Amino acid sequence: MLSASPGPDESGSITLKFHSQMHHIGIDRAHKHKRVQVLIPEREIRVINPSTGELLRELTLDTTRDYQLQNPRNAPPKEGEMSMM
Repeated sequence: MLSASPGPDESGSITLKFHSQMHHIGIDRAHKHKRVQVLIPEREIRVINPSTGELLRELTLDTTRDYQLQNPRNAPPKEGEMSMM
């Protein structure tokens, strides 16, 4: 079961509770204290601006981490993105 906080805090993070463990998801400080919509089917998470429909963050919850990194350094580039190597 997943539950989410009402919106980003001072640091621009939201908090999710998954199987009795808290996980923090950084969005962006530009969105602090603004309403967001969090879609959580299974562990696939999407954070959306409900006013514009803009996708603010998309990730798969890593249950081994408390804070979910925004851009993991060793993550392979997403389809359509160029590698900086």
